[in-house]
Amino acid sequence: MDTTEYLLSNPNNREHLLASIAQTREGKNLIHKTVAELEAMSSQVPPSSSPTGSTSKEQPE
Repeated sequence: MDTTEYLLSNPNNREHLLASIAQTREGKNLIHKTVAELEAMSSQVPPSSSPTGSTSKEQPE
């Protein structure tokens, strides 16, 4: 079973996923950025930041 099949197998997930797909097709809730904008945004992120809040460089206290 792939990820999409898994998500569609649960009625709540199915409803949310299909609503999200419909919104995307309607052009709703989309963010449009140029490559230059994305590069500028990435240069503003501190080097020690990561999406999970930790990096491999951090030492335990």
